[in-house]
Amino acid sequence: MDPGADIRLARDVSIYTYYSFHQDAYLGREYPNQFFAASLTANTLKRITFQGRIQMGEAVNFQPARPMMGDARDASLTVTVTPAAALESETLILTSQLRAPRAAVLARPGERLFRQTIYRNRTNYQCTRDHAARVIGEYNTFSRQLSVSLLYGWTPRPATAGYVGYGDLLDRDPLAGDERTDDRGLHRVRRTLFAKISYGFAR
Repeated sequence: MDPGADIRLARDVSIYTYYSFHQDAYLGREYPNQFFAASLTANTLKRITFQGRIQMGEAVNFQPARPMMGDARDASLTVTVTPAAALESETLILTSQLRAPRAAVLARPGERLFRQTIYRNRTNYQCTRDHAARVIGEYNTFSRQLSVSLLYGWTPRPATAGYVGYGDLLDRDPLAGDERTDDRGLHRVRRTLFAKISYGFAR
């Protein structure tokens, strides 16, 4: 059992904390670990919602060459803005890092084993009852990739819909074997354009 507490405050603010006793299995070995986590949700402002979470403790380094227990720290922040009933924008910042413990054998004590930050925004706009548009943008510091997704939807009635979408994936690293690229700027990895139509036959 993981002991915890759920705290409800005035003005739509809630805090949830718990201490977890966990166990992971990797490459035939068991890794018992413990961590503390706390989350906060605030709906004080009518059109803005804040959600945050932090986790600190132990975690497994899932790398075949250096499997070990490390000191982890994860945090996330989500801000949702609704300036109008038809428009909603959600921004997420997610960061995660893992360092080698003091008694590490396969790494230097305190060495950073892993670090990743993700920046993501999703914006939805309901133009009319039948028409809607969505934009998603995301950047990953670990993979050094930027992705953009655009989607338009038309839903005139149940079971009948039409969608047109576009996606782009860009990489900050040069393409392997391409002498024309360098570390500066973004390089396109993949571009996608699609359309989908479904029609529901009335009985």
